[in-house]
Amino acid sequence: MNKGRILVADVDNVPILKFVGDVRVLMGAALDAYFSSLYIKTYTRKDDC
Repeated sequence: MNKGRILVADVDNVPILKFVGDVRVLMGAALDAYFSSLYIKTYTRKDDC
């Protein structure tokens, strides 16, 4: 069984995700937390402008 990984990068404020290997449902919680943090970053940046 190949280990699953989710690779994340940020290029010019654009999030890039790459799913490698056997990505399982168990990784969903970590992915949800990452998307929530993106929402918070976006919300705070709008206030700064």
